[in-house]
Amino acid sequence: MHDLDFERFWINLNKTDRNTLMLLAQGKSPMMQRDTSTSTSFSSLKRLTKNGYAIKTDTYEIEDPFFQRWIQQNLLQPKI
Repeated sequence: MHDLDFERFWINLNKTDRNTLMLLAQGKSPMMQRDTSTSTSFSSLKRLTKNGYAIKTDTYEIEDPFFQRWIQQNLLQPKI
């Protein structure tokens, strides 16, 4: 139902924020990834948290479970 909204939002994100959200959707910590510097990951998480797209509990998570599922289904699963 919200595919177009999520797609429009996704297109407007920068590459770092997209990568951060994909890692969060997989349950991974962006701060532990070696392909991006810790300061870059922290800046992305701070920006996403400030804008309400991520939340911090014990770990960082995507705030909207429907957006998380959209990422998992449309961006992380191989297309057949």
